[in-house]
Amino acid sequence: MKQAALEGDPSICYATVLSRANSMERIDGKAYSPEDYQANGDLYKNIFAEKVAPYTTCLINGLYWEAPAPRVLSDEDAVRMFGKGSQAKNNIMRGIPQIPHKMLAISDITCDIGGSIEFSNEPTTVGSPFQLYDAKTRTVHNDFSRDGVVVMSIDNLPCQLPREATEYFGDCLMPHISDFLSLTHDKHIVAQEKNTSPCISRAIITSQGELSPDYKYISSLRKEQELHRRIVETTGSRGMATKEWRSDNKRVLLLGSGMVSEPVVEYLTRSADVRITVGRMTKLKLSPWPVNTGTQYLN
Repeated sequence: MKQAALEGDPSICYATVLSRANSMERIDGKAYSPEDYQANGDLYKNIFAEKVAPYTTCLINGLYWEAPAPRVLSDEDAVRMFGKGSQAKNNIMRGIPQIPHKMLAISDITCDIGGSIEFSNEPTTVGSPFQLYDAKTRTVHNDFSRDGVVVMSIDNLPCQLPREATEYFGDCLMPHISDFLSLTHDKHIVAQEKNTSPCISRAIITSQGELSPDYKYISSLRKEQELHRRIVETTGSRGMATKEWRSDNKRVLLLGSGMVSEPVVEYLTRSADVRITVGRMTKLKLSPWPVNTGTQYLN
C-alpha cells in the first residue's frame, strides 16, 4: 500500500482486500491466529490506522465488529489523520493528497453505529447517502467544501441491490432446504435437533405451541411489558412521576451518547424500577414523556 501510494501510477486505481490477519497485531508481539483472536480479542490492537489508512484513498469497511475488539478507526485516529487542516492545502500535486492525509472517503457497509468506524455515528440514507465528518469538531455536515472525510453509511444498502441480494440469500438458503423438509410438526424442535443443523434450530422461535429454548426470554419481556401497560393505565402516565424511589431501584448513568440518547432513554424508562441520570450539554427532547418520569439531567 505504501509503495503504491508513493510510487504508483496516479492514472491507475490500486485496490486490495485486507483480512484481520493484515490489520490485527497482538500487543505482546505474538503471531495472529483466528482462534486466539476470537478467544482473546482484548489482547490485540488494530494497526490499520497506523500502517494502512495513511496510504488509503477510499476505504470500504465490511468488517464484523463487537466490543471489546479494537476498532478499525477510532475518534482519536480521525483526529490524527484528518484534524490538521484541509486536504487540499496539503496537495503536492493536483488531485493527489500528500501522505498521511490521503483518505478522502469511507463507505461503511457495516453501518455499526459507533462501531468499527467509531465516528460513524448515524446512518445516511439513499436520498442523501453522504456526509462529511469534521474530526476537529467531531461533527458531521452536508457542506463538502469543509475539511474532513466523506462517509457513507446506509443501513439498508443491500435493498438497493435486490437481485444480487436475493441471489445471495438463495445461495445461503439452499444448503438448508433438506433440513427444512425433514422437520415434522408433531415433534418439538428439541427432539429433532440431532437431525437438524444448528442454523435451522436457532432460527425456530416457536415449536409445539411454546417458545424454543433460545427464545424463552420473550416470556419475561412480555410480562414486563404487561406490567408497564397496567402501570400506565393506572397512573395515566409512565408510572414514575408519583412513585417513591427506593434504594433497590436500578440506577443508570447515561453519558456522551449523542444522537442515540432519546431512544435509549425511552427504552430504559419502560421499566418502572429504573432511574436514569443523563449527563449532557443540553436536555433531550423527550416529548411526549415528561422530564420528571424518573429522568434527571446533569448539564
